Amino acid sequence: MTINVFTGPRCRFTLNGTVIALGRSVQVQDELVYDPIKVLDNLEVLEHEPIDYNCSMSAAEVMIVGQTLEALGFTALKGQTPQQHLKNILALPDITAQLEDNAGEIIVARVFGCKIASRSFAVDSRTSVARDIQFVARRLVEAAEL
Repeated sequence: MTINVFTGPRCRFTLNGTVIALGRSVQVQDELVYDPIKVLDNLEVLEHEPIDYNCSMSAAEVMIVGQTLEALGFTALKGQTPQQHLKNILALPDITAQLEDNAGEIIVARVFGCKIASRSFAVDSRTSVARDIQFVARRLVEAAEL
C-alpha cells in the first residue's frame, strides 16, 4: 500500500504567490480559546464556551544577500521620520501565505490576513544565515476546506 506523505522536500511556501527565499521550516498554529463556566455550588466546570480564535505562523529561511522583506513589500520601509514609518506600517496590505505540495501541485493550507510581527537573524561561523519570521494571522484553512 502506497500512502502520499507530505514531507519537507515537497513543500513550497509562498507569500502572495511568491516564493520569497530558500525556506527551511514553517510552523502554523491556530487556537480556539475556551472560557470555563464556573458556577457556585458546583465543583466541576459547567461547560466551556468558545471566546477567542487565534492564528499565527513562523517561518525560517536561508537569508539571501540583497533580498529584503521591505523590497518585496511584505514589511514597512522605515522612512525618514517616525511619522513616515507609521504611515508605511498602516498602509501594508494583508499577506496570504500558502503551503503547497510541489509533487502534485496540491494546496495543503492557506493562512489569510498575515502580517509580519517580528523577524530576526543570527550569523554564526561556518553555517548559512537563517532569518526567522513571526507572523500574526486571521485564519488558517486546510486542504479539506479549500
